[in-house]
Amino acid sequence: MIWILLGVWFSNHFGGHSGDVFSVPLEQAKALVKQHVADPSRQKQAVVILDQIAALEKQRYMEFKGVATNLQKVADDRSATSAQFMQLTEVQEGKVVVYQNEIIDLRFKLKNQLTRGEWILVFPEAAENH
Repeated sequence: MIWILLGVWFSNHFGGHSGDVFSVPLEQAKALVKQHVADPSRQKQAVVILDQIAALEKQRYMEFKGVATNLQKVADDRSATSAQFMQLTEVQEGKVVVYQNEIIDLRFKLKNQLTRGEWILVFPEAAENH
């Protein structure tokens, strides 16, 4: 039962993204930006932002691995209490909120660098969702 609950919790906090920035792999998005954004200044800024998003994703993944390891240790401990689980998840939830805010900020910075037409060329799923 605990594994089901942990699976649901991880899915809610670390699950995949849908639409917009995460509808295509970041490397593919960078290639599409280089292909479709003619203005060198905006193109460079967009690539920098995509690199920032990639770095943030990598950091989030490393934190996720650490949390998973710690949760596994607590789960393996027969004397572990629910308070120990809650402590780990509460700390992580705070980090998730910070991460989500940073991603949203970067998404809007990226959107400000691209025209509507460029955005649709780079993230075609965005056009399908609107």
